[in-house]
Amino acid sequence: MAILSVMDPIALSDKEFVRIQKMILTYAGVTLGPTKHQMAFNRLSRQLRASQMNSFDLYLNQVEKSAELRQFFIDALTTNVTSFYREDHHFQFLSEWMKQRNKNGLNLSSVRGWSAGCSSGEEPISILTTLVDTAGSSLLPKQPIILASDIDSQVLNKARIGAYSNESLTSVKTVTRERYFAKVNVQDSQLKPAYKHLIEYQSINLNQPNWLFPTAFKSGSLQFVFCRNVMIYFNAETQKKLLRRIHESLEPGGLLFSGHSEMLLHSDDLFESLGKTTFRARDLRNV
Repeated sequence: MAILSVMDPIALSDKEFVRIQKMILTYAGVTLGPTKHQMAFNRLSRQLRASQMNSFDLYLNQVEKSAELRQFFIDALTTNVTSFYREDHHFQFLSEWMKQRNKNGLNLSSVRGWSAGCSSGEEPISILTTLVDTAGSSLLPKQPIILASDIDSQVLNKARIGAYSNESLTSVKTVTRERYFAKVNVQDSQLKPAYKHLIEYQSINLNQPNWLFPTAFKSGSLQFVFCRNVMIYFNAETQKKLLRRIHESLEPGGLLFSGHSEMLLHSDDLFESLGKTTFRARDLRNV
């Protein structure tokens, strides 16, 4: 079988699709199921046309040789779905966590968290506004407190800009929009400069053997990680490796927020469930 558009002479054979599956698994750890044949054709055929190639075999040969084309390949096959305050119970939990830190005399400057798979930036902004609102009158730190990363270079660039349509901001409370966003024009608003520096954006491939964290986000010192709706694209072996590495990036007792459809199977030795896809890192220092 081959996927072929009626108006397009380019076809994607089963053999080429299997090659695509192997390549995206190697490059990004993403498991592309057999039902994604048409999706792969639709997204990658645009790349073929842009590169003026007339076969997937030729295109994939070039992807293997070119870092730039490889990034386009990864961007095309990774899915980005997000919104502000998605899975609101996580942000309620985060707010209570920040309240407890305030009681213990810890302010925003002591916070270090990671939004892994931040997409176009709605998640790290939701984390930031939750923390700042909860901290109340605390002075804003001068250094970033949230690391936001993604493998998709295009959505990461959008996240860095921090501009969103006013329509997408309708789910955000009016008081929050007015405090954190400034209107750019009739259609768009942008995160205010006073808050942008609190989020540091960086390209991180979760499947790579080494995560190069910025200096301010030393591995093993993070208090929380949001890794939501990312692991569903990985096979069981990759998920297990990822969870162990996330555990290593957290301080003992640090928090992991996962997606509603993600189960931390075979990871009871690393995390204890706090309910509603929220987990606490077990302290393994004396184990």
